[in-house]
Amino acid sequence: MAGRMARLRWSGRVGACVTASALAAGLLGGGASASAASKGSAPLQSVTVGINGYNGLQIPLIIAASEPKIMSKYGAKLDVILTSGEAAVMPGVASGSLDFGSETPEATIEARGKGVPVQMVTRTVQVDPETLLATKTIKTPKGLIGKTIGVGTKGVTLDWQTVVVYLGKLGIKPTQYNFLSTGTPAGDVAALAAGTAQATSTFQPGVGELVAKGYHVIGTPASLAAFRNIFSEGLVADTSWLSTHKTLAVDFLKGYTSVIKWMYQPAHKRQVLSDLAATAGFTATESLNVYNYFMKTKQFSPTEIPTLSALKRQLKNDKSATEPGLPTPTATGALKKIIDPAFAKAANK
Repeated sequence: MAGRMARLRWSGRVGACVTASALAAGLLGGGASASAASKGSAPLQSVTVGINGYNGLQIPLIIAASEPKIMSKYGAKLDVILTSGEAAVMPGVASGSLDFGSETPEATIEARGKGVPVQMVTRTVQVDPETLLATKTIKTPKGLIGKTIGVGTKGVTLDWQTVVVYLGKLGIKPTQYNFLSTGTPAGDVAALAAGTAQATSTFQPGVGELVAKGYHVIGTPASLAAFRNIFSEGLVADTSWLSTHKTLAVDFLKGYTSVIKWMYQPAHKRQVLSDLAATAGFTATESLNVYNYFMKTKQFSPTEIPTLSALKRQLKNDKSATEPGLPTPTATGALKKIIDPAFAKAANK
């Protein structure tokens, strides 16, 4: 899905993980099942996960890459691959260059509609992380009436969808304000500085960056039920790979959930902050902002099993935002093909 509903708008600096150049070099591969030999004595089996940038939504993957001993207990070794963009994640999964990709259910729906056999095996983002910020003269969301809001791409990105649904819940119609497609978070900042936009929507560490520049928070969508317990991001894999790497996929998810449990322990806060800085290239302030927000909201569930109810809530928000061109299935049978909870259930046994 070429950027549609992209969740990874704030891209951090390239850190210590494998970069997108590894794709061209042919260095990726899933390997055989981790249970093929005794864990601890056999070589670790590599699992590749593609993302299009470092940001707060990828904390578990950042920590898993930084703390390999956690996942090694399950015979797996994580290689995080920075792709050349959101549009490169799904093709990488479909081609076998990536074992998993961090993607949206909308992207999975669109890919399956084109005959690509992919499924989501777990949900990684369960609360909308967006925060609405504006210039000091705008005190509340209603102050946006007649104003312009900077977003990545109107009709496409998460920030746009969140603004439309959130303001709609507050009784503010899309015809009462304007959008400016800025392309990037840096474009949002530039538009605010130039006065061509008076507000924007982003998530940590972007929120902290804007607050430091003098803008302030006027709305938190996660305060509304429509933005909680949703299915806005998850890990997707090719069904053929899953069928031949069942045990490895489960072992990887065991390691992934163990990482989440580990990073939620207060005793590990200092190390988590250090890992975010070393691997993702966040500053000390950015690392602390990311940690405080995503730990407080419990964004990541250590026992996450994807459900149809969460997926339906996500698609209901899509419909509310009247996203153009999204082939959204409504039949329960069609939706069941989008997610496969069996791997997450096995990992939680």
